[in-house]
Amino acid sequence: MKLQGELFNTAGDFISDVYKNTASPRVYLARNVLQPETGDRRWYQRGFSIKKAIDAANAYQQSASDDCYTTVNGFGWGKGTGRTVSSVTQLTCLWVDFDYYNTEHGDLNVADFAQMVCDENPWLPEPTTVMDSGKGCWMFWQFRRPMKMPSPYNWLAQWQTCQDFIVSQLVPYGADPKCCDAARVVRLAETINSKTGKTAQAWKTKSRYEFKDLKQALNEEFRKQKSAKQKAVDLVPLEIKPTKQIKPTKQIKPTKQIKPTKKSKPKSGKKISPLFRWHSLAYNRLQDLKELARLRGGKHTEHKRMAIWFYAVEAANFCRDEKTLRAEVESFIRNYINDPEHHLKHVDYESTVNRFNAFQKVRMSGVFDHRTIDAMLGFYGTKYKLRRDYMVEVLQVTEAEGRKLKAILPRTVKRERNTDSRRIKRREEGAQARADYDKERQAQVSEKASEALRLRLEGLSIRAIAKEMNTGVTNVHRWLSKA
Repeated sequence: MKLQGELFNTAGDFISDVYKNTASPRVYLARNVLQPETGDRRWYQRGFSIKKAIDAANAYQQSASDDCYTTVNGFGWGKGTGRTVSSVTQLTCLWVDFDYYNTEHGDLNVADFAQMVCDENPWLPEPTTVMDSGKGCWMFWQFRRPMKMPSPYNWLAQWQTCQDFIVSQLVPYGADPKCCDAARVVRLAETINSKTGKTAQAWKTKSRYEFKDLKQALNEEFRKQKSAKQKAVDLVPLEIKPTKQIKPTKQIKPTKQIKPTKKSKPKSGKKISPLFRWHSLAYNRLQDLKELARLRGGKHTEHKRMAIWFYAVEAANFCRDEKTLRAEVESFIRNYINDPEHHLKHVDYESTVNRFNAFQKVRMSGVFDHRTIDAMLGFYGTKYKLRRDYMVEVLQVTEAEGRKLKAILPRTVKRERNTDSRRIKRREEGAQARADYDKERQAQVSEKASEALRLRLEGLSIRAIAKEMNTGVTNVHRWLSKA
């Protein structure tokens, strides 16, 4: 396998390729502009249509602009939306940003480094696009069709889990754990990196993927690693304790025979492993907090501070640095909270931010999974975890509102949904609905009543009819009364 391909000639070509097959999303271009009077750099960003983004990117290239960036996911055009995770409407690819100059592989050029990463990780699909950012390496795994949101499939939760997993596996090669949220920008190809003075270049190496195929490859690697860890645990020798001596006077009773349990069938690789369940609850709760505001007139007018705090806690599952988290919460306040300017200044969610930063600091090592990090930081150090009942109680969610939500549900609504899901499962397994069962049973009774009446008209006694129909006398009396 050789990661070779054709270079993009212009910055606009790179953007055109990234947003191929998308449905007219907003594209953000950004620059870290040098301020001549102070010598500092100031961040500037602006949203464009795809066509205008291509023109603006080409203008950056022609003017030899430095430190230019672009988003690779599509954003919405709604009023008040910005470059936040919740504003993402189309997901186009997975990616990894390798700061490999800090590793033992820093002497390799980008092409050789990318080849080495793929060779040493055979589970890793070949990247669609590779970029030399002027100081590091970017790899992109692009989708044939963008995943559009909102969606009943929780695409953002599935994407976030895949993105986190692929980056976590490549941290030893310099993968940056911060570059994992859906609102992240990447360096723009054919523009200059001010730190090195080099021009970023990108080239295509392979065709695009179906997201389900990428997900399956990551899922299989996750299962393989989980199985290997379990085998390692099983191989640890257990401490053998001396058995107790049985007194000769004590009667030994025969042990009960334990019936061997049926071995469960091995799970199919197509089944979804726990890898793809970590973010779904948080995603549904974020959507519910917005939907609850709409149900109550468009904005939260009561319990506003708690709604903001709840949103910050759940958004921390999708943001990967403090700046992104604050931008996400501020966007929620502006669009879904009454009197937003007051709450932007006075709502305090610093404890959430502090816990989030502590969690991310450990996570960036790439060594520990989220459960291990929770155990290391302890109850008062790790990210907050909210109970459904507590959120329902604080926000005073009614049953009528709960029926239109997905995760913040009163207990009664939760029971209703569980009952409905169990009923559907029974039907799929072949169980009859009660109405169908009653109808069939009534038909059988009518048939037996007709038979009993026929035999009675032929002159048979009740006992003779019962013997003929292989039943009891009482049943014959009942059938005759209905005939």
